[in-house]
Amino acid sequence: MKLFWTISLYIIGFVVFFTLMEMIEADKSIFHEDDNDNFLTGKTKLNKVNEVNELNQNHTILQPEDSKKPLKLSKEELGRHTWSLLHSVASSIPSLPTEATKKHISTLLGSLAELYPCKVCGKHFKEMLKENPIRYESREEFAYYLCDLHNKVNVRLGKPIYECKKTFDIWGGDCGCNVDE
Repeated sequence: MKLFWTISLYIIGFVVFFTLMEMIEADKSIFHEDDNDNFLTGKTKLNKVNEVNELNQNHTILQPEDSKKPLKLSKEELGRHTWSLLHSVASSIPSLPTEATKKHISTLLGSLAELYPCKVCGKHFKEMLKENPIRYESREEFAYYLCDLHNKVNVRLGKPIYECKKTFDIWGGDCGCNVDE
């Protein structure tokens, strides 16, 4: 049970981290008029904020007038960050996962289906896991498995599909966190 809550906290932390990173990028576009790093002031700054808000209507909603209110993720943002997490995990597991790693993967995916903030999406994900048993005999097999799941969701949503053979080019690599142990 402790593992379940630990994994759940990692998932939530990852989603929050990427949301904050998007907010930081939005702040950069608000406060920098051009590549010369000339800061905007007064009315020009307010106009730029309004422009960014109009462009990002489907993005994170900030409520600066009441900082106690939680940030809200759109369904699309939540999905995009979740898939990024899953693809990153797939790209970073050992080439030949141990039985312990396989158990962690099963726990992660099962926990995600149970705890996903969008209950409709969580239900769909749970059904997908039942219909498509996890394939994780190797890093490549698991990465392709997740790519296949992602593509099934994208087809259902009318979004473009990914070319799974490019999965490591898109989501693989060192995020800068890997330290030799």
